[in-house]
Amino acid sequence: MGRFASHTTVGIALFSLVGGAAVLLNYFTNLIERVGVSPHIIMAIEGQGYFLFAVDLLCLVVFVGKEAWDFCRDIMRLRPDMTRSDFGRAAKMLASEPKQIVISYFKPVTASVRGVR
Repeated sequence: MGRFASHTTVGIALFSLVGGAAVLLNYFTNLIERVGVSPHIIMAIEGQGYFLFAVDLLCLVVFVGKEAWDFCRDIMRLRPDMTRSDFGRAAKMLASEPKQIVISYFKPVTASVRGVR
Protein backbone atom coordinates (compact mmCIF):
# COMPACT_ATOMS: atom_id res chain seq x y z
CA MET A 1 0.00 0.00 0.00
CA GLY A 2 2.84 2.39 0.80
CA ARG A 3 4.51 2.02 -2.59
CA PHE A 4 1.21 2.57 -4.41
CA ALA A 5 0.44 5.68 -2.36
CA SER A 6 3.90 7.16 -2.75
CA HIS A 7 4.07 6.50 -6.50
CA THR A 8 0.60 7.97 -6.98
CA THR A 9 1.58 11.06 -4.96
CA VAL A 10 4.71 11.53 -7.07
CA GLY A 11 2.66 11.05 -10.26
CA ILE A 12 0.17 13.69 -9.18
CA ALA A 13 3.00 16.08 -8.24
CA LEU A 14 4.58 15.65 -11.67
CA PHE A 15 1.18 16.12 -13.31
CA SER A 16 0.77 19.35 -11.35
CA LEU A 17 4.18 20.64 -12.45
CA VAL A 18 3.64 19.94 -16.14
CA GLY A 19 0.00 21.06 -15.95
CA GLY A 20 1.19 24.25 -14.29
CA ALA A 21 3.55 24.82 -17.20
CA ALA A 22 0.60 24.44 -19.58
CA VAL A 23 -1.38 26.98 -17.56
CA LEU A 24 1.55 29.42 -17.58
CA LEU A 25 1.86 28.94 -21.34
CA ASN A 26 -1.81 29.83 -21.69
CA TYR A 27 -1.37 32.89 -19.45
CA PHE A 28 1.60 34.19 -21.43
CA THR A 29 -0.22 33.48 -24.68
CA ASN A 30 -3.03 35.74 -23.52
CA LEU A 31 -0.47 38.43 -22.65
CA ILE A 32 1.25 38.38 -26.02
CA GLU A 33 -2.12 38.27 -27.76
CA ARG A 34 -2.92 41.67 -26.22
CA VAL A 35 0.40 43.01 -27.53
CA GLY A 36 -0.70 42.23 -31.08
CA VAL A 37 1.23 39.11 -32.10
CA SER A 38 -0.03 37.35 -35.23
CA PRO A 39 -3.13 35.17 -34.70
CA HIS A 40 -1.37 32.24 -36.41
CA ILE A 41 1.42 32.28 -33.84
CA ILE A 42 -1.12 32.57 -31.01
CA MET A 43 -3.04 29.60 -32.42
CA ALA A 44 0.17 27.52 -32.65
CA ILE A 45 1.16 28.34 -29.07
CA GLU A 46 -2.34 27.56 -27.78
CA GLY A 47 -2.26 24.26 -29.66
CA GLN A 48 1.04 23.39 -28.01
CA GLY A 49 -0.43 24.21 -24.60
CA TYR A 50 -3.45 21.97 -25.18
CA PHE A 51 -1.24 19.20 -26.51
CA LEU A 52 1.08 19.47 -23.49
CA PHE A 53 -1.86 19.24 -21.09
CA ALA A 54 -3.47 16.32 -22.96
CA VAL A 55 -0.24 14.30 -23.04
CA ASP A 56 0.33 15.08 -19.36
CA LEU A 57 -3.16 13.86 -18.47
CA LEU A 58 -2.70 10.71 -20.56
CA CYS A 59 0.61 9.96 -18.85
CA LEU A 60 -0.99 10.40 -15.42
CA VAL A 61 -3.85 8.03 -16.28
CA VAL A 62 -1.46 5.40 -17.67
CA PHE A 63 0.91 5.74 -14.71
CA VAL A 64 -1.78 5.50 -12.03
CA GLY A 65 -3.46 2.66 -13.91
CA LYS A 66 -0.21 0.72 -14.06
CA GLU A 67 0.44 1.31 -10.37
CA ALA A 68 -3.08 0.15 -9.50
CA TRP A 69 -2.55 -2.97 -11.64
CA ASP A 70 0.75 -3.70 -9.90
CA PHE A 71 -0.87 -3.16 -6.50
CA CYS A 72 -3.66 -5.62 -7.31
CA ARG A 73 -1.13 -8.12 -8.66
CA ASP A 74 0.90 -7.82 -5.44
CA ILE A 75 -2.22 -8.55 -3.41
CA MET A 76 -2.80 -11.68 -5.48
CA ARG A 77 0.81 -12.79 -4.91
CA LEU A 78 0.58 -12.24 -1.17
CA ARG A 79 -2.63 -14.21 -0.94
CA PRO A 80 -2.11 -17.26 -3.18
CA ASP A 81 -5.13 -18.92 -1.55
CA MET A 82 -7.41 -16.25 -3.04
CA THR A 83 -9.19 -17.19 -6.25
CA ARG A 84 -10.16 -14.70 -8.91
CA SER A 85 -13.72 -14.65 -7.58
CA ASP A 86 -12.36 -13.87 -4.09
CA PHE A 87 -10.39 -11.01 -5.59
CA GLY A 88 -13.52 -9.73 -7.33
CA ARG A 89 -15.44 -9.92 -4.07
CA ALA A 90 -12.63 -8.06 -2.32
CA ALA A 91 -12.74 -5.31 -4.95
CA LYS A 92 -16.52 -4.98 -4.48
CA MET A 93 -16.05 -4.84 -0.72
CA LEU A 94 -13.41 -2.16 -1.14
CA ALA A 95 -15.85 -0.08 -3.15
CA SER A 96 -18.64 -0.47 -0.60
CA GLU A 97 -16.90 -0.98 2.77
CA PRO A 98 -13.22 0.08 2.74
CA LYS A 99 -12.71 -0.48 6.47
CA GLN A 100 -13.88 -4.09 6.31
CA ILE A 101 -11.53 -5.00 3.45
CA VAL A 102 -8.56 -3.57 5.30
CA ILE A 103 -9.41 -5.60 8.38
CA SER A 104 -10.34 -8.84 6.63
CA TYR A 105 -7.73 -8.98 3.86
CA PHE A 106 -4.65 -6.98 4.77
CA LYS A 107 -4.17 -7.90 8.41
CA PRO A 108 -4.11 -11.66 7.71
CA VAL A 109 -1.62 -11.01 4.90
CA THR A 110 0.90 -9.35 7.19
CA ALA A 111 0.36 -12.06 9.80
CA SER A 112 0.86 -14.92 7.34
CA VAL A 113 3.91 -13.29 5.74
CA ARG A 114 5.62 -13.06 9.14
CA GLY A 115 4.64 -16.62 9.94
CA VAL A 116 2.35 -15.65 12.81
CA ARG A 117 -1.15 -16.95 12.29
